[in-house]
Amino acid sequence: MLLSQHDAERFYVGCDVGGFYRSDDAGRSYKIHNRGFEDYFVECLAEHPVNPEILYVGAKSGVYKSVDGGRSWSWKRKGFPEISKYSYSATVSKIVIDRHNPETVYAAIGQPRSEKGGKGSIYKSEDGGESWKQIVQKGQLDEDLNIFDLSLNVSDSSRMLIATDRGVFSSEDGGATWKVSSDGLPGHLRTRRLAQSPSHPEVVYVSLKGKAGEKPWQAGVYRSDDGGRSWKARVNGLRQRTGKPGTSDMLCCWTDRLVVHPKNPDIAYTGGATWWDASLYKSVDGGLNWEKVFAFGENGNAKRAWITMWGPSVRCLTISRTNPDTLCFGTSGYIYRTEDGGKSWVQRYTGEREDGLISGTGLEVTCLHTVVPHPRVKDRVFFGFYDIGLLISQDGGASFERSYG
Repeated sequence: MLLSQHDAERFYVGCDVGGFYRSDDAGRSYKIHNRGFEDYFVECLAEHPVNPEILYVGAKSGVYKSVDGGRSWSWKRKGFPEISKYSYSATVSKIVIDRHNPETVYAAIGQPRSEKGGKGSIYKSEDGGESWKQIVQKGQLDEDLNIFDLSLNVSDSSRMLIATDRGVFSSEDGGATWKVSSDGLPGHLRTRRLAQSPSHPEVVYVSLKGKAGEKPWQAGVYRSDDGGRSWKARVNGLRQRTGKPGTSDMLCCWTDRLVVHPKNPDIAYTGGATWWDASLYKSVDGGLNWEKVFAFGENGNAKRAWITMWGPSVRCLTISRTNPDTLCFGTSGYIYRTEDGGKSWVQRYTGEREDGLISGTGLEVTCLHTVVPHPRVKDRVFFGFYDIGLLISQDGGASFERSYG
């Protein structure tokens, strides 16, 4: 998910089953653009800092580039390992463009969602993605290290940080050599995402994953004020339940996605990633205190749309560079947007109808497995979905209703 830095109304969404979507009206409607993709599992998005028509996507099958605003894509694999019969060989977890030299692009290798397939590799392109080379010197990182996030220092792009399944690592020479940079982090070192302040790059936030039954609770957000060399816990206000040993990690509490205000390093947002911690948090004091800024219900600041079967476990989060009070976040099924720093939210995944029926906006991230037209009633069609159940249309698919509450 990415809010464009070039157009306040433009918005990009990447899905694990649906591919790439573009909106030009702040998420009120979308168009799908998957021409050129080899797979539709979009892990990350990056936008050229100068040319709004140039975009990059990181997917299971590697890096894709668009030169027409995401309407079509070219597969850029020159320099990556060959694809085997059962593996794409280089699953991209993060793409970062050097803002000072946009022809220089980095691609980190890892799988944040499955937490498998680590290679300890980072690839660099100096020709806008046309060719790539692996830049990590042999022996610097474990060969199975899973890199979940990559950050470049905006003042000096030779200084880099990565968040991995074994902690944070830093490089001072453009990614060739690395050292452990986890001083102050808990011993399990399950780091997830980085958010480095664009205005004060010495300020960096990192999120950590919790494990069910692990006591004391050691997850949440940590902050560095020395460019990632050392860290301090910033967890006050975050939910801290540990859950039962042996159960799913979705049954304890931890945050994953992070963003930081482009001009104020003390304003940050993080999303609860689990079923027990389904919400969005905001801090205005550098992480010393966090407050929930999203809630359904009578006293909440957001209204539910048609998906009511799960809560707002945050899977993706983006903040506008040009209007930092504008943010969007997504779950596995829906999207919400704020334009007042989290005081109020509007949904941006389905059409609003006065009769209460469901209508589409062009964004379709559900998993449809069965379509059955009624044998006698014209325009009545039944649609079967994984996770959601049965939807029924009485007008040939223009609108829908859920078959149960």
